[in-house]
Amino acid sequence: MWAKELGYIAGAYPYRILCDYPNGIFGVALLSRRPFAAGTAPRCEPRGAMATATIDFNGVPVDVAAIHLSWPWPMEQSWQIGELAEPLAALGETAIMAGDCNAVPWSAAVRRVVRLSGMTLMPSAGPTWIHRTLPDVLRRYAGLPIDQVFSKGGAAILSSARLEDTGSDHLPVLVEFTLPPASDPPEDAQKSALAANDAPDRPRS
Repeated sequence: MWAKELGYIAGAYPYRILCDYPNGIFGVALLSRRPFAAGTAPRCEPRGAMATATIDFNGVPVDVAAIHLSWPWPMEQSWQIGELAEPLAALGETAIMAGDCNAVPWSAAVRRVVRLSGMTLMPSAGPTWIHRTLPDVLRRYAGLPIDQVFSKGGAAILSSARLEDTGSDHLPVLVEFTLPPASDPPEDAQKSALAANDAPDRPRS
C-alpha cells in the first residue's frame, strides 16, 4: 500500500527505487529530485532491507542508501546485517545512508553497521519511535532513537532535526548536509541547482 501512496508524489520526486520486503508490507525506498548518475542503476539489496543509488549532485556522484533492519528479537536482525555486509562495504567513497535500524546508536547492531560500511554515525536527532499503545505525546521524550543517519567521505552532515508527526509510528528526520564542489562541474550545474531550488516541497538537504 505504501508504494501506491508514494505514487502521488512521483511528479515531485521523479527518480526513485522501491524495494519490497518479502511480507509485502515493509520495505525501503529512495525518492530523489536529482537524477541518478550516468551509467549507474539503483538497486535493491537482499530481502528489501536496503536500497542504494548513486545520485548526481551537480557533477558530484554520491552513493545514497536507505536501510530498514528487523527487530533484534525475535526477528533476524543479526543475520540480516550479515546479509548486507557486501552492499554496505560496496558503498562509494562519498556516501549517505539513513533509515530505521530498529536499534539505538549505542547498540552492537549499529556499531556493526558502522564497521561494515566504513561510515560515521551522525549524533542522534532524539527519540523517533514509541509503541502505538502508548500516548504519542510521549514519543519525543520517552521514545527510542532507532532512526539513524550515517555518512562518509565528502558528505558532511550539518544538522538534523525531528519534524512533526506525519501519521507514521516514526517521526521524520530532516538532515542537512554539504558536499565538496565538483572538480569539473557540468555546464548546466547552475541551471540544475536553480531548478532544484524552485521545485515544490523542496527538501532542505
